[in-house]
Formats: sequence, structure tokens, C-alpha cells
Amino acid sequence: MKFETDYQAVGLFDAHHEPYNGVWHPAYQVAREYLFDIKPQVIVIGGDWGSFDSLSNWNAKKPLLAEDKRYNLEVEYCYDELFQIANRLHNSRKIFILGNHEQRAQWYVEKYPAMKEFVNIKKNLKLKELGFEVVDFNAHIDVGELSWTHGWYWNKYHARYNLDEFAGNILYGHVHHFQSDTKNVHYGKKELIAHSIGCLTDRYPDWKGKKPTRFQNGFVTVEYRIDGTFNIQPHLIINGEFSYGGYTWRA
Repeated sequence: MKFETDYQAVGLFDAHHEPYNGVWHPAYQVAREYLFDIKPQVIVIGGDWGSFDSLSNWNAKKPLLAEDKRYNLEVEYCYDELFQIANRLHNSRKIFILGNHEQRAQWYVEKYPAMKEFVNIKKNLKLKELGFEVVDFNAHIDVGELSWTHGWYWNKYHARYNLDEFAGNILYGHVHHFQSDTKNVHYGKKELIAHSIGCLTDRYPDWKGKKPTRFQNGFVTVEYRIDGTFNIQPHLIINGEFSYGGYTWRA
């Protein structure tokens, strides 16, 4: 989709939806309200939309963590919200990037090939029927001069590492917090940036125990100009609220 004017993209990363408590995380609630208020021309679901804990290999030796969790319930919960987004933003370009939690479905099938016809995250979430462009796990998609991906690295200085390895403008999630680094490419006269985005789920998840984390709640708006250049506007959500452009959204 090519735009004839300047446009906005909103990216939601690492929501980790799961149906078992019946409520959205406050960070997701406020990001959702913002999304439906501004109705951006592009919406990017940046991976780990659902947790899909029922398929997790990490739970293999801890069966209590998977107690009463069912893949069909997780899919239904995630699909219902995607349906709402597709319905309310039917004129927007919609992109869905598969994260490592969506990839759990493929890893599960590789372990249990007999389930291949039943466990297929793209088909189960009906992504194409809902009008989403699908970006495979570990792949990226270019929107203007900025590439979007779920995220590859988790080291301390991951923004610098992404910038060095990708050698282009890259926006990603996966690490659940904000970090950025920049580089001026002198020979090519280019300015490059790598920027990670916060999560829309718990900052102190059960799997972390009582350990400290550097997780931050948040999401991103990217302001694009018609020539593909852009400005990244990260939104840090604190206690279920954030402000942008003179307005405040609250969960």
C-alpha cells in the first residue's frame, strides 16, 4: 500500500494476551483506546500477541504451569481482539509479525507432527481473512525507510547490536523495554537508528519469579512523511496512562 500523503503507523508489541484471567493488562487497554481514537493508516502487531502457554516447552517439567490451559481458548481470545481491530480499522494497512510465542505452534508441530492439520497459527488466527499481511518469525517488513521485526537479540546493548548486524533502520520488540542507538553512515550520508519498544503485559511476570526486571510498558507511533522518512515517537505507559500531543489516555 502506497500513501499519497504523510501518514501514521502504530506498533503494539508483546501484549502476551492469555484468556485465563479474563481481563486485559492496563497497558494494553490504554494503547487500545489510543489506537481506536487516532485510527492510524498503518497498524503493526509486532509479535507475541498471545502467550500460547499451552504449547510452551518451558512448561514441560512444570506441568502445573500448563494446568487447564488450552490452545483453542488462547486462539479464540487472540482472534476475537484481532477481529475488533480489523473491523474498526478496516481502512488501515494491517501487519502481523509472528513472534517467538506464535512460533511455539510450529515448534509444537515439529515435536508432534500428527497435529500439523490442527495447530497452524496463521490459519487458526485467520490472519489473511482479517486482512493482515503476515511477516514470518525472524523476518522483517519494510514500511518507508524503517524496517519492523519482532526482535532477535536480548543482550544488554541490543540496540547497538541490532544496528551493527542489520545495518539499517530497525524497530523491534521482544526485549520488553525501550532502548535506542544511532549511527551516521558517513560514506552513504545516511542516519540510521535501531529502537526497541516496551511491552503491553506484566512487568513482573510469574516466570521471572521475584527477580528485578527492566521491563517497561509502552508502544510506539511512527510519523511517516510521504518520502518514507520518519520520526519514532515511543509512548511510555506509567500506571496505566500516558500523554501525547496534549492529550492523556488512561486505562
